[in-house]
Amino acid sequence: MRLVRKSFLLSLCLVFPFSLQAEDALVALKKHEIFFSLQQERALAADGPIIDLSIDTSQNIWLLGQRSIWQYTVLTKTLSEVPIILSHEEERLVAFVPYNVGLVVASTKNIHRISIGEKGSLKLEQISSLAGIVAINLNEELLTIITKNQIHRLDTKSWLLSSLFSLPGTEYTKVACQDKPLRCYLLSKHNLWYTDLTSKLPKARLIHESKFEFLAIYPYKSDLLAMTNYTVLQWNKLAEIVATIPVTGRQKLWLAAIDENWHSYLFDNYLLVAIDLNRNTKYQIQLSPAEKATCLVQKDTSIALLAGGKPRLFQLILS
Repeated sequence: MRLVRKSFLLSLCLVFPFSLQAEDALVALKKHEIFFSLQQERALAADGPIIDLSIDTSQNIWLLGQRSIWQYTVLTKTLSEVPIILSHEEERLVAFVPYNVGLVVASTKNIHRISIGEKGSLKLEQISSLAGIVAINLNEELLTIITKNQIHRLDTKSWLLSSLFSLPGTEYTKVACQDKPLRCYLLSKHNLWYTDLTSKLPKARLIHESKFEFLAIYPYKSDLLAMTNYTVLQWNKLAEIVATIPVTGRQKLWLAAIDENWHSYLFDNYLLVAIDLNRNTKYQIQLSPAEKATCLVQKDTSIALLAGGKPRLFQLILS
């Protein structure tokens, strides 16, 4: 394999549990891009731009369009559609999250559940009406829902919805929760907020202001990672910042995909750095340029991203 010198990527050794230093070389990794058929591309384009995507434990790709949820089965190369009935003209789909037997889909006014049957059949149900939904997060069986001015909780076993408390008046973009979920982090454009839901009177507390716009937040074990184009920041479970990892050089950090086995980072030159935590190895994959990517997810060696509202799928080839 060809070794490529690393001079501009993240100084990751401070935060992640492996011994490679920032000046170490990266291993160039091969990948296989999975392409949709022309008919499938047309179907997705008619429901575009695609808003969000995810990879489930069976390596199926889930896509959130403007009016439908789509499931792409990699093994059979088949694409299935579940239309979502939007009851109001101004209603739009916002986000979705997989859970153990299906998906939870949020629009700006409603929460829906998609159940997956034994033979792969998909069943859609409306669970609750809730106005102004902007972000959702699933931690174990509890779904945390952020509206414009409140935080709510939905139990995916009983499907009971409860309102927790009012939020400071700001425009939130992301939510991440941990510990089932007793600790929640809320992201606005330049601010990170924290709330401890075990408190008798929980409230959102501002814990960080950034001069750069926040792009995303990611739970990592008991900690939290937040990223801008130029920095990755790490907080511990006491909401204390414990590491600041700069992006050096001319490249900007676009996106990240974080789980217990892999951490992947996509830069604005379409260089993807994939870190295999089990092998203590950093890989680099040069992707072909496209429009700016807005979403990146990874499950083992499967990677999916959104570029210009269109999905791209890759399979990493490990030696």
